[in-house]
Amino acid sequence: MDILGFILAFLSFVYMGILNSDCKKGLARIDAKYQIDNKKLVELANIKTENNIEKQKAIKQRAEEMNKKATDLINEHRKLEKELAELHKKKENLDAELLQVKKSMKNLQEVASLTQDGLKDLKDMSNNLLKKKREAIATYKRRFTQLDKKYMSILSNMRESGIKGFALRYKHTPFGPCALFAFAEFNYKTGTARRAAAPYKQLIKIYPDSKYVAYAQAQLNRIRQRKRFEPSDAPQKIYYKALQLH
Repeated sequence: MDILGFILAFLSFVYMGILNSDCKKGLARIDAKYQIDNKKLVELANIKTENNIEKQKAIKQRAEEMNKKATDLINEHRKLEKELAELHKKKENLDAELLQVKKSMKNLQEVASLTQDGLKDLKDMSNNLLKKKREAIATYKRRFTQLDKKYMSILSNMRESGIKGFALRYKHTPFGPCALFAFAEFNYKTGTARRAAAPYKQLIKIYPDSKYVAYAQAQLNRIRQRKRFEPSDAPQKIYYKALQLH
C-alpha cells in the first residue's frame, strides 16, 4: 500500500512537473505574443499620433487661412462702408446743390415774369435810393465841414476842457485820433509826465491802425527818457477812416 501510494505520488509529481513545464511554455508563448502585439499597438498608436499631429497642423493652417480670409473680408466690408458713406455724403451735397439750382431757377422765372409795371416800380425804388444816398452824402459833407471848422477853432484857442471835450465827444468820427493826439500834446506841454502819457497810450489802444500811433509812441519814448516837451512834427489833421467822396 505504501509502495502504491509512493508510485502514485511519484507519478503525480512527474505529471505536475510536466504540466508546470507546459504551463511555463504556454505562458512564455503568451508573453511573447503579448510583447509582439503590444509593440504593434505602440507602433500603431505612434502612427496614429503622428497622423493626428499632421492633421492638427493641417487644421491649424486651414484655420489660420480662414481667419486671414475673414479678416480680409471684414476690412473690405469696412472699406466698402466708408466708400458708401462718402457716396451718401456726395449725394446729399448734390441734392442740396440741385435744390439751390431749382430755387435759383424759380427766382429767375419770377424775375422774368415781372411786368412793365413791376420794372417801373423797381426803377422808382432805385431812384429813391439814389436820392437818399445823395442826401446822406450832402449831410455827411455838411457835418464834416462843421466839425472841421470847430476842430480848427479849438486848436486856435487851445484849452484843456475844449480839446478834451471834443476828443471824447467825437472819438468815433474821423477827428477822433487827431483830437486825442492834440489833447496829449497839450498835457505834455502843460502838465506832468503821468498826465501826458495817459492820452498817448489811450490813442494807441483805441486807434491802433491810426497814423498818429507812430507819433504817440515817439512822444512816449521822450517821456520815459524824462525829456522836456518838444512839439511833434505830426500834422494837425489826419482824418481817420473818412469817406472818400467825390
